[in-house]
Amino acid sequence: MELSRAEDILGVRFKDRSLLKEALSHPSFSGENPGEPSYERLEFLGDAILNFIIAERLFSLFPNLSEGELTHMRSSLVKGENLSRVARKLSLGELLILGKGEDMRGGRDNDRTLASALEAVIGAIFRDKGYRAVRKFVLRIFSDGFEEMKRVGVRKDSRSLLQEIVQAERKLTPRYRSKRKEGGFYAEVFVGREVIGAGYGRSKKEAKRNAAEDALRKMGRWE
Repeated sequence: MELSRAEDILGVRFKDRSLLKEALSHPSFSGENPGEPSYERLEFLGDAILNFIIAERLFSLFPNLSEGELTHMRSSLVKGENLSRVARKLSLGELLILGKGEDMRGGRDNDRTLASALEAVIGAIFRDKGYRAVRKFVLRIFSDGFEEMKRVGVRKDSRSLLQEIVQAERKLTPRYRSKRKEGGFYAEVFVGREVIGAGYGRSKKEAKRNAAEDALRKMGRWE
């Protein structure tokens, strides 16, 4: 991996490129190369920094929202599914330094790996360039998410909303069934014995969320 290419893709120049290499190194690489650090420590740091920057930005953008509403917004932005989505936009997967086995298993497109590596990159930028630089980076890569928040406001997640509607209107609780399919997962959501929605996802959680969204669209309750 040419670290200069990684800098070009991320849009950040490092004074200490060893931090960038560490942030991109999966534990499988460290396992195959004793003495090489993995991204896990930087991930720990980056997670804390990311949560602070997102919270600070939401606090400024939405002065009239309650603590609970701000917490819900922050959670939706920093959850693993969204982090992996942001990481894919950055083409972070192709920058990862993986062990041979992990690479063969498709580790470059693994949601958990991508989310962890993104947090590690954030930690590395903070260590190398300080708070102002990492804040600028985070606000840039999450700009679409902030714009969506401004557009739609506080929005319940699809599974919670579907459960509220079904319990209120049909006095039942939706049930989900998922299975592996086509490199990911396929999920169906039932009310009683009726399938009311279905969806695919890279993880079981994402598949169930997409199934709930499908059901809500069919009800005319989701844009």
